[in-house]
Amino acid sequence: MSKTLAWVLGSLVILGLSVFSASQYITIDDLKKQVLNLREESTYLEKSLNKELSTNKKKTNEITALKQELAVKQERIAKLEKDIKYYKGRVKKLDRANKIFDKKMAVLQTEYDKLQRQIASLQNSNKIDVQTINTLVKEKESLSDKIATLNDQKDKVAVYQSKTEAELLKRQIEEAKIKKVNDIVHKTSIKFDKITTQKKRFGRPIANIKSGKNWNYTIVELQLDHPDKQVILDEKFMVKVIDSKTNQVLSFIESNPHFPDSKIDSKGISFKNNNGKIEIVYFNNTLKFGTDYEVRVYYIGDDGAEHRLMSGTKPFLVNKKLITNSK
Repeated sequence: MSKTLAWVLGSLVILGLSVFSASQYITIDDLKKQVLNLREESTYLEKSLNKELSTNKKKTNEITALKQELAVKQERIAKLEKDIKYYKGRVKKLDRANKIFDKKMAVLQTEYDKLQRQIASLQNSNKIDVQTINTLVKEKESLSDKIATLNDQKDKVAVYQSKTEAELLKRQIEEAKIKKVNDIVHKTSIKFDKITTQKKRFGRPIANIKSGKNWNYTIVELQLDHPDKQVILDEKFMVKVIDSKTNQVLSFIESNPHFPDSKIDSKGISFKNNNGKIEIVYFNNTLKFGTDYEVRVYYIGDDGAEHRLMSGTKPFLVNKKLITNSK
């Protein structure tokens, strides 16, 4: 073999090894990139899964809390119904006692009036029988004492009956209030037509919120519904904007002429339901550093207590992004 041929063959072998090494290097580099991408995807999926689990856990906890609140109310209703049954029974017994008193009183009064007529008749006769008159007078006095005693007993029963009826009424009113609250809290549905975040009142919605950046207005359009619309008509409700993670309520720090009941720096805006579309203009110009926000709707009871509606929570900002589909 000539030196030239040997040199050519050697060059080819070296070139082949170089190509092989280069291809192997490229393959390993690609694998490293794929592994890195897979790790990044795995980390992202893990974070997303943890966030989803956290969200589901939060919702589960909220539902559990509402169910526990319902259980407490139902337990109270059961106790009230037991008390009401007892007091109704007492009232019936007292009514029967009063009827017995009235019958006894009628008998005594009839006997008393009869003696009164007999005495008057004897006193007006030509021959006055003093002994008989005295006997009848004593009988009349005895009857008078019995009537007085019976009246005292009846008065005591009347006082007791009045207190019993007051306790009965008190429990009936409390039961009606609790049932009304439960009915509204669990049967009222909400349609959120729109929830937007805006810098200006009539500005464009801000889709992405940067940490520490501000939006001033949360515009909420909603409609309440109930199987019996009259139940929620003219009832008072409240809307709150809440940081979903910290549970902190954003203060409403500007009075609204459309809602005169709302106060400056109040924790929410109250409104009376008119069974139509309601627009809430929620102003807060403080810096907001949260990533997730939601709207919550509460029913305000006759005593001013707030009751969160079962279907009254609607997230509108998740991971600093506005959820456009608010319905």
